[in-house]
Amino acid sequence: MDSTNETPHTPLECIDGEPFVFAAVSPIPGRSPRLDLPLASQGPAIDHYSSQHAPQGLVAYRLRRGDVAVLDDVTRALSRATPAEGSDAGTAYGYRVRALLCDDSIGPKVVSWLESCLADESIPREARAALARTIAFDPRCASLTLDALFASAVVDDEARETYAALRSAGQGARTEPSAPEPDDARRALLANPFLAVRELRDGAREVLAAHPELRGDVLAALTVVVTDETEQYYVRFHALEQLAELDRAYAVAIAEMVEDPGMAPLVAPLVKFPEPGALARYAHDVGLVPELIDGELRAVTIESVLGSRTALFAKETDAYPNHYDDVLARLARLVSPVLDDVLFEEVPHHEFFDDVPDEGEDEDEDEDAYRPVNDPDQLRDAYRLRAFLPDCTYEIVAGDTTDWIAVEPVLALLNTLCEARGSDLRFVELPTGSQDGCVLAAPARAIRTAVDDGVLVVIWPN
Repeated sequence: MDSTNETPHTPLECIDGEPFVFAAVSPIPGRSPRLDLPLASQGPAIDHYSSQHAPQGLVAYRLRRGDVAVLDDVTRALSRATPAEGSDAGTAYGYRVRALLCDDSIGPKVVSWLESCLADESIPREARAALARTIAFDPRCASLTLDALFASAVVDDEARETYAALRSAGQGARTEPSAPEPDDARRALLANPFLAVRELRDGAREVLAAHPELRGDVLAALTVVVTDETEQYYVRFHALEQLAELDRAYAVAIAEMVEDPGMAPLVAPLVKFPEPGALARYAHDVGLVPELIDGELRAVTIESVLGSRTALFAKETDAYPNHYDDVLARLARLVSPVLDDVLFEEVPHHEFFDDVPDEGEDEDEDEDAYRPVNDPDQLRDAYRLRAFLPDCTYEIVAGDTTDWIAVEPVLALLNTLCEARGSDLRFVELPTGSQDGCVLAAPARAIRTAVDDGVLVVIWPN
């Protein structure tokens, strides 16, 4: 695509010397009319974005806020579905309520609604069957009342059998299975610490479990990895973490010898806080964490201390759309209750299909495979990301047509919302050395202090 035809993205801003990024956008005043539109029940709007229907995340949003009346809206939506589209509608709404069964404050109400919904003959049979199957396929949040429902006559045989089989398998899996006996190749690997600590995630622990007499060799093997400047930084640092578990004083001495610029910031917290618990106490004192937790007192990295202040997610989604709304909602929960009343929505870019009919093939035979339905709100090459507040709406244009989450605009929107709410909490991205994204939410002053002290490494805005 010609770069001159690309959709302009929302400008992002930051203050010199600070790691926080914001969106240069003004709110649209007033409650959004979209929030009062009906839920989708037919056609592509069931699974795809539709400007003529309420946001897809509205059901879960209202339920989490205790508004169970939204379940009546779901019932009406299912009742409007045609028999031909009933399966799609039942599946879509099944997914939207399924996760909420795990919430103790909401789950029983959802089960009660589900029971009445499955017995409601005004809803097409196809929709009720699909709704039951969708719930049955994920019985992680099963309860006695849900068990009774799936044993009753309102559930069809397929859903009943699926639920029973998976429920039984889930119960059996609660007992931690015993570790399998290592095969000859693994036994040989565990007998060689210098190979094991490089090839196994927890090589040091595994070697010592099998050969406690090789402690000295394990320490030497980990030292070789930590000081190997040809190895990746995060491989070296993981070796240092294992070394600190075995002998913290020795690990500190090795860390003090590290001089290459890429590794030095990673080992700085261990050098600066050599005593167990010192790093966790620092994080508490500067305000990064509200309280100390016993398990964090031996931490080597500040990331290990931050715990509930961070969220990890895959940047590469391998899907269309990217589900920015889910990422935004998950990150917003890090600053609860500041953004609890915000509903996020993703408007994906146009959907494209690479498949084209072969020469001589009749396109009309499967014309839907080549003609996606796009809403007028959708942009050709970027996402719209929206945040619905009770009294206004924020919208930014971000991302592209790839299956990668653009993290910086996500942080910009969240920081802009926090600033608008008068909160001092801010979001920054932490390096992971992988395709995963890690985001920290904490008081701005605490983040600045930890960065200035060389304890916290962040990914600075571009």
